[in-house]
Amino acid sequence: VTGAGGGVQSFVLQFAVAAGAEVYVTTGSGEEIMRCEQLGAMAGVNYHDANWRSKLQEKLGKDTLFNIIVDNVGGETFSECLDLLQPGGVLVTYGATTGAVKELDLGKIFWKQARVQGSLPGTDREFTEMLRFVGQHKIVPVVGSVRPFSEVQAALEEQGSGKPHTMGKLVLTFSQ
Repeated sequence: VTGAGGGVQSFVLQFAVAAGAEVYVTTGSGEEIMRCEQLGAMAGVNYHDANWRSKLQEKLGKDTLFNIIVDNVGGETFSECLDLLQPGGVLVTYGATTGAVKELDLGKIFWKQARVQGSLPGTDREFTEMLRFVGQHKIVPVVGSVRPFSEVQAALEEQGSGKPHTMGKLVLTFSQ
């Protein structure tokens, strides 16, 4: 799970752990890695480290690759995720936080017989099934901060600044 400090990705982490997966993460700080491990991740690496990919490979096992990667980062990370994907593996993507993929070696996809799967919210039936799964496994979203709606501009600027932030979702409250 790339960018596991984010709200959606921390939820993806919890879903995968509840489904029985061994989950490894990338995130932006040692504190977030520890929090992800508390949520069930096997291990994690800091994506600010230029050698994050090789460090993640070391933690997984030298000759082992991932069968599923969930990426919301895009950009250069997307191609690196393909490098870490085992033959026949699936790379699920639902975002491009760092921008478009500028260079893509299609050979990485067809030689590995990899599948790239886009993801959207799903149908009403799938949403109902998800809620059932969440309840059954007692999955609780990670909330990073709660701010009044009057601070929405500052909250969004902070979130988009690239500065370290609190792990999880930003929740805005409305006064009554």
